[in-house]
Amino acid sequence: MQDMTLIEPVPIHSILSDVPLSFSLYTHGEGEDERRYKKLVEKGNVLSSGVRAALIYKSTGNLFIRIDERPLYIDYLGENFAKINAQGDTPKEEKAKLLYQSANRIVEGVFSQPNIDTAMAKSQTVVGETIELLMNDENALLAMIRASEHEYRLFTHSLNTAIFAIGLGHFLGMEAPELAKLGFTALLHDIGKIKIPAHILDKPGPLSEYEFEMMKMHCHYSYNIVKQFGQKDRVILEGIKYHHERMDGKGYPDALFGDEIPVFARLIAICSSYSAISSHTSYHEAYSSFESLSIMKKEMVGAYDPKLLQDFIRFLGSLLVQKK
Repeated sequence: MQDMTLIEPVPIHSILSDVPLSFSLYTHGEGEDERRYKKLVEKGNVLSSGVRAALIYKSTGNLFIRIDERPLYIDYLGENFAKINAQGDTPKEEKAKLLYQSANRIVEGVFSQPNIDTAMAKSQTVVGETIELLMNDENALLAMIRASEHEYRLFTHSLNTAIFAIGLGHFLGMEAPELAKLGFTALLHDIGKIKIPAHILDKPGPLSEYEFEMMKMHCHYSYNIVKQFGQKDRVILEGIKYHHERMDGKGYPDALFGDEIPVFARLIAICSSYSAISSHTSYHEAYSSFESLSIMKKEMVGAYDPKLLQDFIRFLGSLLVQKK
């Protein structure tokens, strides 16, 4: 039996049958050992289709992995992401939830151990699968948002921003190729923050002038990281670089004004701010949708494109209609 303090859950639908696992897989113990875990599949072996089907039939929501094998699980998700989401035995709402959970793990890996080649490839996979699900199921976006985490962490914030950006772009009539660009831009808009010292990034109170100047550098860092990979698309690069510009010209890094700010940057600015305000951070509790939008409209006047902000409000309103 395995000590529960060394274990974390993974969705059963994220495990493919008859595919060799690079990590060991556990299930709950029984009887007196129900608070402990027994090994179901040894690393290097497969979860048979019969056992997997039986576990799903019994409504086994999660299986478990060792915490120290999490990087192996994240790599597994990245390698099998499309296959996992193509499984026919996964209900639509569960598929959207699984997509979010899997994407969250992948993005965590991208941000915690950034290998530039794999980071770009995995980011494109996350965006592509999100768009495909959205195109095939009009309720998928709402399901993903319901599954989203509201505890602010860099990778979670980046994923949530990408989901809102893709949803808003789809609401505005963007086609899949443009949505892919927008989602990729949004997902990596803050990747430069991996170069910002943790004591600044996680500071609970206001930043000093020096700390704020350091924080502002993340726009350049993000731009350079993505460009280093060989990304030459100006729309993507400028969307990343200028997502902290303001319509009144008081933003950074270049104090652009109004229509000088690229559309992707204006759109991501709204989605990123909403994600941050509606999440629990080190300096504020999570605000409701209404409170978040009120803050953006009343306390951040001049920051956002007013038409895009109204479009974003209409977009969120359309989700609430679905919810009912």
